Amino acid sequence: MSERRRSLSSASLSLALAAPSAVVVAGVVAAAVAGVPAAAAGGADAWDFGG
Repeated sequence: MSERRRSLSSASLSLALAAPSAVVVAGVVAAAVAGVPAAAAGGADAWDFGG
């Protein structure tokens, strides 16, 4: 029984980690897609995200 519980918690942990990473990846892709025309219009300043 404990083995089944462990694999279940492992699966939910994987899901909990995968969901935010998917959101982060989607955000990075969206930022890149939005940044390309901005970079073409405004030069390198568009890629300087304050970092």
